[in-house]
Amino acid sequence: MSQPKTHGVCEPISMVKPNSMDMELQEKLKKGLQPFDVFETKEEIDHRKAVLAEMNMLVCDWIKDVIEQKTGSKELAAKAGGHIFTFGSFRLGVNARAGDIDTLVVCPIHVSREDFFDTFYTILENHPDVENLHAVEEAFVPAIKLDFMEIEMDLLFARLALDKIPADIDLKEIALLKNLDQKCVRSLNGCRVTDSILSLVPNHEAFRLTLRTIKLWAKKRAIYSNVLGFIGGVAWAMLVARVCQFYPNACASQLVSKFFLVFSEWKWPTPVMLCEFIKDPGYNFKQWDPRFDEYDAAHKMPIITPSYPCQDACYNVMTGTLEAMVEEFKRGVNVCKDITLGKETWVKLWQNNEFFLTHKTFAVISASAPNKEEYTAFAGLVQSCIRKFIENIPEQALGIPYPKEFTVPRSDDEPYKSEWYIGLKMVEKTEEKPDDPKDLKEKPKLVLKQAIDQLCYQVFRKQTLQFGEEEEEEASRFKVNVTKKKRSDLPEYVFPDQRRPDKKEKKTRRRSKGSIKTADPKKATAAADESSTPEASTTPSQTETTTENGNTTKRKAEDLIENDKPIKRNNSDTSPSTTTPTSIAAATTTTTTTPSTTTPPSTSTDAVSTITPKRIVEQDVVELDEIGQSPAVPALNLTPQPNGLQLHLRR
Repeated sequence: MSQPKTHGVCEPISMVKPNSMDMELQEKLKKGLQPFDVFETKEEIDHRKAVLAEMNMLVCDWIKDVIEQKTGSKELAAKAGGHIFTFGSFRLGVNARAGDIDTLVVCPIHVSREDFFDTFYTILENHPDVENLHAVEEAFVPAIKLDFMEIEMDLLFARLALDKIPADIDLKEIALLKNLDQKCVRSLNGCRVTDSILSLVPNHEAFRLTLRTIKLWAKKRAIYSNVLGFIGGVAWAMLVARVCQFYPNACASQLVSKFFLVFSEWKWPTPVMLCEFIKDPGYNFKQWDPRFDEYDAAHKMPIITPSYPCQDACYNVMTGTLEAMVEEFKRGVNVCKDITLGKETWVKLWQNNEFFLTHKTFAVISASAPNKEEYTAFAGLVQSCIRKFIENIPEQALGIPYPKEFTVPRSDDEPYKSEWYIGLKMVEKTEEKPDDPKDLKEKPKLVLKQAIDQLCYQVFRKQTLQFGEEEEEEASRFKVNVTKKKRSDLPEYVFPDQRRPDKKEKKTRRRSKGSIKTADPKKATAAADESSTPEASTTPSQTETTTENGNTTKRKAEDLIENDKPIKRNNSDTSPSTTTPTSIAAATTTTTTTPSTTTPPSTSTDAVSTITPKRIVEQDVVELDEIGQSPAVPALNLTPQPNGLQLHLRR
């Protein structure tokens, strides 16, 4: 008797099939998703197919023209082929209404990436159905972004070492990667990972409905963003696929419940893998391997792609974002229990996260530019630096970003401006309390100086690479502002209902040190008479001060940042490990070495800092002043302002 097919790296947890109650819950799940526009109509699907057919025709004609121009052979150009391939949500079959289409342009060896960003970009630029065209040539994965026939598209480029591209080519074949450069491999990886996920999932219909549910939940609960330290669409798809492997016969309603149950108890950083780790066939492309790479060993939430070269799709995850996601997994377990018992409906699962009511204090990063075109590029540049800013927040607090960019309302004469909000959550360390209350140490201030310096440095460096060198007046048009705000100072547009909650007035009665609290009227009268004497009287000013070593100092509440629910941090997370495990899975569970990074010198403030990026020029001469700044970083001129410090570069 043949054994049932096994999906994944281990045997399934359960082969139980759904009962009538599970199928009823699945129907309710489908109906609950309808109002959120996660399903496309037939007309919209047909329109997307027409868009892809038109784009494929443009690509094929362009490839023929380029090859004919380079080789002078019409016959070779006609046989060369070349096609577009989709990946991401569209390829997985879970794209929502108004969603984009991730597309890969595969070309033969005669067509280069320079041709793609030159001649093909020109064709798109002159096409009447193309809008919002933007090339990102220097990105980690170069792409052309555009709206084509009212559909948003991302076009990637890959050149294979073939004279002819067959129409039925299978991009999962590892041999296609031979003699390719790193950028082409990264571009191909999107299609290869998507196709591998589909091949490793036992039930496509249940997988797709479950993935639609989880993606909507992640967006509503504010934990969907790869750039800002959470995880993106491909990683969510791999998590759902792993649960489908654990329960191959389950329906979508069961899989949603099991999803939260599995990952609320998952022992991170144990990696999530859909298949056995693929060995290097000799092409020497870098793969995720925590046994030999300290950066890979430091990853918090490894989710490994199921195609060569195997990579961690979640290398951006940080301590704060991981804890936020685990908390949401646990909430999902409780909500699904109530849904199963009939106490709640599926809508409860998709309630908006009350991010701005959960945190008391926020770090607000804003980016502004004078015109829309420059603003779009500069805002993306600043957003890519926010994760480094969060990683440099002192250990006494965790930074948890809100994964949405807010566009600040503006008038016609004001610059374009975006804002990002990071909730600051204080960490409560477990320390023994001293026997003598006098030995209690005052809580330290949360200083964001180093984090702001790192953000300043990253923006300077990336802006120089992306925009090139400009004159001082031109560079001063781009500005970054870092502000620390309390919840009561947030603008109304950050709240879901466009209305800030009413401020609760806390009325506290101060009592002098000599007063006595008693329920006996006679004792109260006696105490009042006693306190009225000069020796026992206390002035109001004394109640606002504390005395230490004979010195009286005022305590300011705003000097400390505290949240409603402090969390505990395990100090062992940052301790290096010298153990060399024998397997990749073991490496992630025993090695948590954090790679050392070089941090630029501190030159800013944590209260309010406005950074005006300028260019870093190799020939610049930078003065060394009392702050001991390195010549590698432009000097900063600190000018006092009423609300903080304005930071400007000084040549």
